[in-house]
Amino acid sequence: MFSSASSRVAPCVTQPGMTGQVATTKPLSPGTRTMGRSFATDSILRGGPDAGEQSATKIKRTAGGDRKRFGRRAGFWGSLLPPHRAVRCDAAYQVSEATMNGTGSAGGLGAVRRIVSAAAIGAVVWVGVACSTAGGGGGASDGAAVASGKAPLVLTYVASSGVLVGSGETKVLIDALFDKPNPEYRAPSAEVIEAMTAGMAPFDGVDVALVTHNHPDHFDPGVAARFLERQRKAVLVAPSDAVAELRKTAADWASLDRRVVSLDLAVGARDDRRVGGIALAAMRTLHSGDRESPMNLMYVLELGGWRVFHEGDSAGKVADFERFGLGGAPIDLALVHFWFPLEPNCAQFLQETLKPAHIALTHLPIRLEGDAPGKIDMVRKNYADVFLLLPGVPAKTWPVESRGR
Repeated sequence: MFSSASSRVAPCVTQPGMTGQVATTKPLSPGTRTMGRSFATDSILRGGPDAGEQSATKIKRTAGGDRKRFGRRAGFWGSLLPPHRAVRCDAAYQVSEATMNGTGSAGGLGAVRRIVSAAAIGAVVWVGVACSTAGGGGGASDGAAVASGKAPLVLTYVASSGVLVGSGETKVLIDALFDKPNPEYRAPSAEVIEAMTAGMAPFDGVDVALVTHNHPDHFDPGVAARFLERQRKAVLVAPSDAVAELRKTAADWASLDRRVVSLDLAVGARDDRRVGGIALAAMRTLHSGDRESPMNLMYVLELGGWRVFHEGDSAGKVADFERFGLGGAPIDLALVHFWFPLEPNCAQFLQETLKPAHIALTHLPIRLEGDAPGKIDMVRKNYADVFLLLPGVPAKTWPVESRGR
């Protein structure tokens, strides 16, 4: 465990998170359809040394064999190599007071101490990362320029696709208010749920809670009601079908109604507004499995000068993403399914359209947690910074820098 006084070189991957509650599950065979999607990537994540190349062939057929679609870059196909050929990390976590808050000021360190004091949640440290890749491409800070007045961006993993993101005095929960997961995935522990609903650090002062869709591994109306009852300044934004469940569950809906934003969008529609001090764009896609129900919303939010993208449980159709104009302004942090870098079309979307400075991979099934880190290393060189969200590891921060795009 790192301490605030430590400074060391470590592998190039930081995976923020909290210890989650393990749900009992029976391992599924490769290709089993879960929540409407076939986990074709099992062959990559669970295979042996040659699994990457074998899976590349399989995915190549799925993509129609268009090996050149990624242009001159190594791209997705060239990255499916043994890990020792895929990436070289020369410098990694540099944990110090200056890295913790981007300036070394006492205020940022005080925030660290407040978070670390929440023993029930676990130790949280601020981490900066620098990585160089074999075969071209710089670290996550390539072309970075100091953005005056911009507070660090902090990411804390809760469970499944649930996270807390914050910058300065602004904090946003996304898909974190649940306690009954799909059996394949982790749920927040009872201690973390109590911290979120009661406003204990680091969940104190949450401004907005976002819900992408009404599935029990993303949203529970009872947990959401307790959160709103106890965090009286927070606003909740959710699809209308999730809000309907919340309305039926809340003991005193009239007292919560004014702090709930219900979004009823058609597939392909987008809604832009300001909520709780943040600029928010909500975009409706089909849910994974090409289903219209439940309503799935992707979000782009702006807080403290940072832009964050959360994909929810979309069907992963790149044409839908591009319809929303997501290739415009830079994305600092993208939260997407763990299989995005492993599927050609989604990988191309990340590399050529969204171009996020940092990519957090979410919704990893429990059965794949052991194998996934090594397999993601195979595609790491195609991205400035990509990492898995796994339980029990520290939160992650990015100092006062941008990619200068």
